[in-house]
Amino acid sequence: MGDSNRREKRPISTPLDEYIAMQPLTHQGSGTIGRKDDPAIVSVVIVNWNGGEAVLECLRHVLAQTRPPDEIIVVDNASTDGSLEAIAREFPGVQVVENESNLGYGGGVNRGVALATGKWVALLNNDAMADARWLEEMLAVAQPSRFGMVACKIYLDREADVLDKVGHVIAVDGQNFGRGHGLEDDGRYEALEEVAWPDGCAGLWLREEFERLGGIDEEFFAYADDADLGIRFRLAGWRSGLAPRAIVEHRHSQSLGAYSPEKLFLVERNRIWLVMKYFPWPLVLLNPAVWAWRAFLTRLGSRGDAGPWARVSHEDRANATRAILRAQIAGWRGLGSQLRKRARLAKLCGPAWRRRMRALLKAEHVSLADLARGRVR
Repeated sequence: MGDSNRREKRPISTPLDEYIAMQPLTHQGSGTIGRKDDPAIVSVVIVNWNGGEAVLECLRHVLAQTRPPDEIIVVDNASTDGSLEAIAREFPGVQVVENESNLGYGGGVNRGVALATGKWVALLNNDAMADARWLEEMLAVAQPSRFGMVACKIYLDREADVLDKVGHVIAVDGQNFGRGHGLEDDGRYEALEEVAWPDGCAGLWLREEFERLGGIDEEFFAYADDADLGIRFRLAGWRSGLAPRAIVEHRHSQSLGAYSPEKLFLVERNRIWLVMKYFPWPLVLLNPAVWAWRAFLTRLGSRGDAGPWARVSHEDRANATRAILRAQIAGWRGLGSQLRKRARLAKLCGPAWRRRMRALLKAEHVSLADLARGRVR
């Protein structure tokens, strides 16, 4: 992508303490964070569902951190592949929570965070391999500042320098997308900067505020739930920083598959729910038309073997289309539940939440054309 299409972010070039002093932050919560004399206590929470060997390797990476976690909590969503037993054998010091059924990513995370004692909670997918300095680098960004969230640099293929996500952006139809996903790391993500919110795969969150804001919305089950939580943090007045040297390699979508009908259903349904919960009313009403335009652009791009739809095989496209149509129905049927949550936002995030949402959409938006091409910087 040429420089004309590059989405410029504002690097923080001044010392972080000076930067924060210049831009004081107010937020809806009553807690204070970021004092240098306040030691960082960090809990790592990992949700496992049939993680196999990957979750064991994930834990080995966590235990090899230069800044060891103060506690590790693994929440198992009723795995049947023996991974729960393997964790107990190899890591007897890790706290394990056994759910009787699969509660989804959100349900698993919330149960882990409820047991955590850390000031900060680091979420990590069971198929994500963290570099040894992952925690140290995130805490270095978190501690002197008033960031309530810290994102890291996530690769799909570290050796080939192919990115997964470096923070998120969001489109006017509600689709959130990882910056840089599937693109080569060209060096532009090397500075400390502000991003919209961390990816649920790997990131750092202020625990007390996580709980005060209601945690992850378990109705989402999986996908876009990190965006939902990140938006609530932003509407409550918190910023999100990027720790560019906190690096993770993500072995993507081992649970459901990159473009499985199950994943496509959840992504599409939850996109609609994000719009209902948070977006300005004109964008809610226009959403079907805006989404249809993006769908047209996506289909058009696939003819030239470009964009995400081109990665779905022709044999699977019928099932994928049916999954998306089912998701449209399920999304709009969930209108009542999402509107009830919307009604609580003023109390939860403060009366300025609408203004902050408009500012967030303006600052962190991605064009529908770039989203359809799957090339988001």
